[in-house]
Amino acid sequence: MNTFFLKKILTVAIALSVSTFLFSQTGPGGVGNADGSNGQPRNIIWLDASTLSFGDGVLINDWTDMSNNGNNLLQSDDLFKPTFLNNGTDNLNGHPVVRFSLDNSRLVINPFNDMPSSGITFITIFKTDETDANAIVSYASALGSMNEYRLATTNALVTTIEGNTYATSIDYSTSPIWQMLMHKWESSTGNIIINQNGDQKY
Repeated sequence: MNTFFLKKILTVAIALSVSTFLFSQTGPGGVGNADGSNGQPRNIIWLDASTLSFGDGVLINDWTDMSNNGNNLLQSDDLFKPTFLNNGTDNLNGHPVVRFSLDNSRLVINPFNDMPSSGITFITIFKTDETDANAIVSYASALGSMNEYRLATTNALVTTIEGNTYATSIDYSTSPIWQMLMHKWESSTGNIIINQNGDQKY
């Protein structure tokens, strides 16, 4: 079965899309839409912590996809659930966050049949001090298979695409602060672009 995992980060918002053109529409930041019509990128998953209605400190069992594609993330096991935080200490600029702090904490879509094969743009706002190769996001077409798509933090950001792993020198863990990550891959060229806080790093 195709499985999409989101795990091991403290996050405010996430978007996964097939990127083509960037004209204003109905997606995050006014970019894209659910089906990629009208020359827009198709937003496959759009997660926003401010849309969650849990109380501060509550374990999250589901996170509704805002892209209108129904790619909701779920977790039924309390041992793996992330935590919703909405308080003056943990919020980012007044916005609630989701903390993936437990060992192996993750939210899952299974089966996940919307994974694009022609290209991906993944955008997140997060911070982490992880150095043990835990994935930020991963996708596998079968249980136990190689990761078809994966971003992980070790001492630097590592990306895996179609079983091939690429190491970068982008360090997210030495000084864990809120950062914006944009990861883009195109199958036609094999190009990988990674932006950190608006600056291209890879």
